Amino acid sequence: MTEDFKKAKKALEIDCRAQEVEWQSRSTSFAHRQKDWGEKIQEANKKIEKAETKLKGIEECFFKITFFGYSEAALRKMQFVAQLGLAGTEPVDVGGVRVRPRDVLLALLRQAPQAKEKPQSQGHKDVATVATGSQGGSAVVLRADTSGGPNPEWGVSGGTLLVAAAPAIVARWLASGRLGRPGVWAPEQAIEPEPFFAELARRGFTTTLTRTETVAEPA
Repeated sequence: MTEDFKKAKKALEIDCRAQEVEWQSRSTSFAHRQKDWGEKIQEANKKIEKAETKLKGIEECFFKITFFGYSEAALRKMQFVAQLGLAGTEPVDVGGVRVRPRDVLLALLRQAPQAKEKPQSQGHKDVATVATGSQGGSAVVLRADTSGGPNPEWGVSGGTLLVAAAPAIVARWLASGRLGRPGVWAPEQAIEPEPFFAELARRGFTTTLTRTETVAEPA
């Protein structure tokens, strides 16, 4: 190894160490800035949420589904079975043998005849959005209903079709560039209601808007 090469190698090592120290300093500085930015963003988001809530005047928002997503007939049958105790997990004495009612029920269900063909669902679906409040000192109720029935051609119920159609429409809009806003947004912030309902109408769903306003009431 020549003397010139040793000097060049040493100079390169010194330069590399200097760059390493500089990058460490930059990384530490960036980490601090990133933390500050994160805190500022969180603070700004809280202010925006507070302002939006105050602007909209929303005091309570909740989601409910009728019969837990089952048909009423199916739910009533399950309730009857549960009321008989057949869903119980505590063993009971049957002819000197301790058995769990739930195990008996599952064994009977496995023995039940199974349909060779999946029956076509005839279920209908209605999604209702209800807003209650006041305007001009009078109580007001605004209700939007989107409803539809089964699709015989596809062999699916109205509920299945409505649940699948909504994300399919949005996916097409994303792919076409119609929804071009970057970042993460709630549906009501990024999707135009009227065009969206029009797309649902093309798939067999009707959307109605009903406004109920109190004209007079007892003092």
